[in-house]
Amino acid sequence: MVLDATTPKSYAYLLSHLSKALIEQAESEVYSKAEAAFLLARVVLGWIQRGHAALSDIFDAHAVLKEC
Repeated sequence: MVLDATTPKSYAYLLSHLSKALIEQAESEVYSKAEAAFLLARVVLGWIQRGHAALSDIFDAHAVLKEC
């Protein structure tokens, strides 16, 4: 499912919440063990490859917001 005007708001909310949780997990784990970044990246890519393409847009947006 792609993120557009027809995307259900509940689905977009769940992807947003998942993105926030994954980024927080990455922040806490990667500081202690850098190899954890690759495992978390595999999780995100797995979700995207399984048909949740909207996760890519939402995850990227949350990652950019964390950098600012």
